[in-house]
Amino acid sequence: MDHDKIFIDDRFHQPDAVKDLVKKFADFQASDLTGIITRYISYEPEAVSAALYLSVEKGLITYELKELLWSQIESNFNAHYSHIKNYSWEKNNAFLKYVSGYSDDEIYDIIDNPKDIMTDVFFAILTVAKDRELISEEDFKNYCIDARSGTIKEHEPGIWKINGLSSTDDSEKLFENNEEMEAEKEKFWKCPKCHKLVGMEFGVCWNCEAEAPPVVEHPDNAEIIEDRKEAITESRRMGNPIRSGFFIAVFGTIMALFEHYRTYYSSFAKQTRFLGVGFGIFIALLGIIILGYGLYIRGGKTIS
Repeated sequence: MDHDKIFIDDRFHQPDAVKDLVKKFADFQASDLTGIITRYISYEPEAVSAALYLSVEKGLITYELKELLWSQIESNFNAHYSHIKNYSWEKNNAFLKYVSGYSDDEIYDIIDNPKDIMTDVFFAILTVAKDRELISEEDFKNYCIDARSGTIKEHEPGIWKINGLSSTDDSEKLFENNEEMEAEKEKFWKCPKCHKLVGMEFGVCWNCEAEAPPVVEHPDNAEIIEDRKEAITESRRMGNPIRSGFFIAVFGTIMALFEHYRTYYSSFAKQTRFLGVGFGIFIALLGIIILGYGLYIRGGKTIS
């Protein structure tokens, strides 16, 4: 195989790295390459590219399927780097053809232990299993619901990984211990209409304005982890409005007081001091508004 003539897609940022990895992965078995492709978010794009290229060279997949898989994987990588959610693959999942060659035993093994498998791969596995009548329609729906709600882990916003039934990895990163997580869950109720999390101090949902039910439902572990991650991402993106509003309000207050009490060396300056005082008051009010907004959205999300 002439590695200097390897086809490198222009969309890759480091084609030389892909060439180097093709050489490094040259002796990999089919199972090794499959592991990289079906768990692609755990690897750099160049590694996935090399695995796809070698899969074609070894006759494991066609070039056309390689292109379809990369198009879907690239879309998810872009969503991953942009911190957005991407479920466009649900309409035309390229992995359906990729996993169609799996044996029944392989499919059962993945369903029983889907750890680290990407969600689009897992849904393809479930679809093939349903078509082969390895699982019932009801089981298919239940597996999909479980994958969405509790048996998957969000690696980054937009990209999901199967991780069994445990959210231990997430809780260890976001919470000091289980007690802290339980205490955080008690701070929120889940809106029965739009399913957003709302602070217990609020009687109306901040998103759809639905009233709190007589008996509220607190979020589960997966929901509180997702909410915490979204809040952290949002606070990093827009800054912390509570902190910003506080400092702006303090700055405006100090400015207004300074203009009011400072010594004026001419009657004209003294007569126009109200402009400085007024501007300081304006800044202080602006800070209070920002502070109030931060406190309001904190009722629905925890901003740290």
